[in-house]
Amino acid sequence: MEELLDAVWEQFRGESLKNVYKSFDAVPVSRKSKEMFIVLGVDSMQIGEAFPDGRAGACAFSAVFRVSVLIPTSQPLEIAEEYFYSVAVPRMEEMGCVLCEVLPPKADAMLDRVVMAGKFRLGGVYLREVE
Repeated sequence: MEELLDAVWEQFRGESLKNVYKSFDAVPVSRKSKEMFIVLGVDSMQIGEAFPDGRAGACAFSAVFRVSVLIPTSQPLEIAEEYFYSVAVPRMEEMGCVLCEVLPPKADAMLDRVVMAGKFRLGGVYLREVE
């Protein structure tokens, strides 16, 4: 699962997005962007039975990723919504992910942030590397 999250994170971030973090990183919110940042995580994952592929084996998977745009509560919600739809959704779709749910924006008092999030499904086949 960590390999998949790393691969999606790398591709989502690309060369142009600097403030993208994994949901279980050790970076405190106080050290993240003061303006806006994105958190990418895995909500759920299903892995099918392994099958031979001529090398070491493979298995089908389906994963649901959560992409959250966080902005300070002092900023208008439209900033997070615009960024989510103009940047996050197209980047996830480029990887073959399908937008399956947009969550209602919510205020997180502990982080002093408004969170705009969506869930994306990605399916495929995981090929195990031979070492």
